[in-house]
Parts: sequence; structure tokens; C-alpha cells
Amino acid sequence: MGRVPFGLLIAAALIGGCSSISSHDVIGEHRGMFAPGGGPGRAVTLILNDDLTAAFHTEQVANVPTIIETGTWKLGSGKMVHVKLRKQGDRPTVNDLTFELREGSLVAVEYDRERYGREGLTLRPTGW
Repeated sequence: MGRVPFGLLIAAALIGGCSSISSHDVIGEHRGMFAPGGGPGRAVTLILNDDLTAAFHTEQVANVPTIIETGTWKLGSGKMVHVKLRKQGDRPTVNDLTFELREGSLVAVEYDRERYGREGLTLRPTGW
């Protein structure tokens, strides 16, 4: 059998390592805005904790209280982050979102378009 050059092995390892992310790349607070159905914009904050718990805060317009959903998150293949929100206060809920890490921001690639609008949902890290 022939030998594989060491440089080729290092290059393959580096290229392969660039295609995925670690939890350290996404842990923290991420913020953005969305406007469902062209209505007034709403601010959202996604908090991804190191214990794999998640919180999603949606700030409504006017004097409506902030909606806080909680659940879990996990890394997917490549640069994907899957968030499963199962509680809104004391009530059960089902809100599944999949984000892709792009240039430091979390960009929703699978989400409820009726709820968050067709324009998309991009969350930027706050640096906490």
C-alpha cells in the first residue's frame, strides 16, 4: 500500500473541520426582528445555554407582555442548530426552529412562516 502524504492528511482534516460547528460557536444570546404578515415588527431574543436549554423571548407591540418559550437545543449536521420549544409559561407549546450559522448570525431555515413571516428570521449574537 502506498503512503498518504502527511500534508494531504492535514489539509483534509482542516477542510473537514470547517464544515461543522461546536456549541461554543452558538452559546449565548442572539437577537433579531420579524414582521409577521407585514404587520408591526417584533423583537426576539434566543438564549442558548451551555446545558442545552433554550429560551425564546418575543416582545409584542403595545402593552402586551413578552412571550417566553423554553425548551432545548442541539447541534445538527454541518452548521445547523435545532431548537425545540415546548413550554410557554406553564402551558405546553410546540415551536420547532432550525437555524444555520452564517457569518456569525443564526439564520432560520426551518420555521413557521405563518408565525414569523416569509421574510425570514436572522438573529445576531449580542456578545454576552
